[in-house]
Amino acid sequence: SELGAFQRRKDNMCKKGQIAACILYVTNGITLALSLAGLGIGIWLLVSNTAVTNSVPDYLAVALTVAMVVFAFVAGLGVFATVAQMKENNDTDPETGGALGKEGCCTKDCCNSCGISLYSFFSIFGSVGGLIFGVIAIYYAGALPTEISNAYTNSSVATTVDGWFTSLDSYIDDKVYSLIERTTTSGGTDWIDTQDLLGCCGWNDTAADPDIYLTGGCCTVANGTNATLIDSLSGDTFTSLFNGELAITFSECNTVQGSVLTCKGLVLYSTQSNLVTVGVVLLVIWFVLLVCFICALKVRSALEAKTARMSPQKKEKEKPRLCSRHRRVGEMAKWFETAMSTG
Repeated sequence: SELGAFQRRKDNMCKKGQIAACILYVTNGITLALSLAGLGIGIWLLVSNTAVTNSVPDYLAVALTVAMVVFAFVAGLGVFATVAQMKENNDTDPETGGALGKEGCCTKDCCNSCGISLYSFFSIFGSVGGLIFGVIAIYYAGALPTEISNAYTNSSVATTVDGWFTSLDSYIDDKVYSLIERTTTSGGTDWIDTQDLLGCCGWNDTAADPDIYLTGGCCTVANGTNATLIDSLSGDTFTSLFNGELAITFSECNTVQGSVLTCKGLVLYSTQSNLVTVGVVLLVIWFVLLVCFICALKVRSALEAKTARMSPQKKEKEKPRLCSRHRRVGEMAKWFETAMSTG
């Protein structure tokens, strides 16, 4: 019947991993297209000389370009490894796949499977990372259920993670000040562009050397004197930010009663206020990568299943040769026995 024929076709597709391959084609194809588009934007920001591109610091454009190259590489690997593996899965030659597990990655069989295996590793690695950082982001956004938050807060893990974040905060401060000093003394404008883009002045120290650290357009007032700065990490300032009493606008000076905010507070506020969105995006990435990992395993295992199904046929072909060799040995033994007896 038509229903039976449809079921047989469906079972055959599942055995060959075609459904899993379609999922990999779609997800990796979309990711590859978006990555190439982002790569084009990153290159445009680096090489173009316009008002828009000049307002973006070079390190941001470089970071975007590098990230898009990584995403494009993994997505491209997923597409081409799936194509190679599916071509091998659909090969009707009984010898195809016979080298798996025998000769390392020196054969075509093993090279095709190494590609999908490498993609599987990247997928599960990214999936685990997305899950961990997604849960952490949602926790610090205060969006987790109270029971889960309390259980985490009262555990030793919370103390350890908080210690990590404290060390990370100090490390970032040291690196930022080192990069600012290096950039400013060498005549670069990245730090000036960053301050102008965020609408702030300085990183966190309101009394830093104005010739090195306080160099943005918001660091001076109309008559050319140094502007008054306010600690944007203070409790009162953060409370005003989260209560909506202060509005953050990029590319314009952000002030509190005439005093300019420092940049670190604006960065932390922008991060904190978007943690829920970041967490949700990371959890979506976790789910998609987990699905890709499972599909890659299915595509990879289809070849092993095909090899196992064909192995009895190979044994049947080998049986007559083995029997004929044994028969010849038996005939030679009889001939030798006869010759000895007549001799």
